Amino acid sequence: MGRNTNAQRALANLFSVDAWIIEVDQQKRSSLCVDVTFAVAKMGGDGLAPVSFTLRLRRAEIVVLMPLMGEFSVDPATVARLLPGTQKVERSYKIKKDGTAEAGLSIGAMGVSGKLSADGKISAEESLVISSEVVLRDILSKHGKSHDGHYSWELVPMTKKVLEGPAWDAAQEPRFAVKDERSDKRKAVDARTNNHPVIRVQVRCRREDLDIEDIRLRDEERQSFLSRRPNQDKRLAAAESYIRDALIQEGLMPVDLSGEYVELLLADCMVRQG
Repeated sequence: MGRNTNAQRALANLFSVDAWIIEVDQQKRSSLCVDVTFAVAKMGGDGLAPVSFTLRLRRAEIVVLMPLMGEFSVDPATVARLLPGTQKVERSYKIKKDGTAEAGLSIGAMGVSGKLSADGKISAEESLVISSEVVLRDILSKHGKSHDGHYSWELVPMTKKVLEGPAWDAAQEPRFAVKDERSDKRKAVDARTNNHPVIRVQVRCRREDLDIEDIRLRDEERQSFLSRRPNQDKRLAAAESYIRDALIQEGLMPVDLSGEYVELLLADCMVRQG
């Protein structure tokens, strides 16, 4: 079983990301679980930064990079494809003659179900009531391939203008099943040398996906330039510089944020398979 060992986080307040592998069966197969949750971030609020602003994500892409040496193979049938924008939630109630009730729960899109009773039978002295409702997901997930050919999932907000909340249920909706193709001898060598295969999970977006608002310059606040406040371009440039510096500090690829379609690497975490 592997666990996230190196989650590089340049923008810690904007989202959280974690990834791990759980064993599924005895055929050397495991499931890759990825947990990503988004939030509205208040940046530069420590008083030391030259600028403060609110940062959100309009869209994002989760990309999984498999080991290059072929240590693992992906079962295509298990890849999480289009996650429906809605999910049907059914609640069932068994009403007994004495007035007591037993309840069950079934969530169609997530494959979660609850048993109505120990034997699931309805007697002549009981009645079954089923109610259902359709719940709109906060985030739509669509599977595809990244521009560099890796498994990826595009995340689009459904109920808001920006991403907020979990992308999916990490435990109930793994990304796919992977099979360890290494021989027992190779595994022993890897264990002895502590050279385990690594699966990388990245969070990417484009410059146009950054929603930057409420920009305030420290100089502007301190000196109260009421008559000649800096224009929006200057404030935006200061916010972009702050984001770029945060990426550089985490060792992530620095980029020029001036282009709308520039791709940003926001996080890069590694999952090691023992």
